[in-house]
Amino acid sequence: LLVLEKKAELAPRMRAAIERILVSQTYAQDWTIQGQGDAARACLSSAGAERIARNFPIHYDRVQIKREDWSDTEGPAYRYVCTGYATLYDRGVYAEGSYSTRDEFLGKKGGKWRPLEEINEGDIRSAAHHIFCGNAIKELLGLRGLPAAEYQRIMGSTGQDATKSGRVTRGRGTQGGATPEEQAAQRELAEICIGIANDGYVVDEIDGEWQVIARAPDDDRDAMEVAKDICRDLSSFPRENGEIVPGKLAKELRGKWLGATLVKARKLAGK
Repeated sequence: LLVLEKKAELAPRMRAAIERILVSQTYAQDWTIQGQGDAARACLSSAGAERIARNFPIHYDRVQIKREDWSDTEGPAYRYVCTGYATLYDRGVYAEGSYSTRDEFLGKKGGKWRPLEEINEGDIRSAAHHIFCGNAIKELLGLRGLPAAEYQRIMGSTGQDATKSGRVTRGRGTQGGATPEEQAAQRELAEICIGIANDGYVVDEIDGEWQVIARAPDDDRDAMEVAKDICRDLSSFPRENGEIVPGKLAKELRGKWLGATLVKARKLAGK
């Protein structure tokens, strides 16, 4: 109880300190606004997150990176997926980052998808690693899915022009056939599931409502496996005949199925 009371006393100071570091180490251009109205969220780039991280003793462990290949209507493609753990003080989290030849910054030239031989594979691998680091930092510091109104308040307090932040554009022809909007939703869904797992919870449907519940003491799965199961649980649904349709991972979901699952996840995360 004494520890909790002390944390509660110091929490506002911690938040204020993080906000001061946030505005001193990032620029409006480091942020992208996703969504509209009350649902809009400010998402920090990996580069901005890494600048913030220079002020904290963050350590990475068990980092792995692998290549995944596939083909779509544009031809062969691949992505690198970087996974691992990060710790800050006494808290550890699981994180992942991926980047593919179907991401426009490196994958397109002159409005057309570049042949694989024209793309530097090392750049794709490095981008996945930076995204992994950025996601870990944001998870540890509570910077995931910052409400746009809160972001504007923080940035505005220092005189920075929050209107210079980017906005997600809509289009087609991205990795695995997902639109940019779907990719953003897939990332948000994965981050929420990972956040729930990192906080020591799983999900369960009780009386028709999804709820987060504490993991059993003998549950020895790592955070990644828990996060995957959370996503599969949330994306499952019953048919009219009562048969349960198995859920999928975030990167496998599309369209209305993805949207409905994200709504459930946001509700559990209090967003």
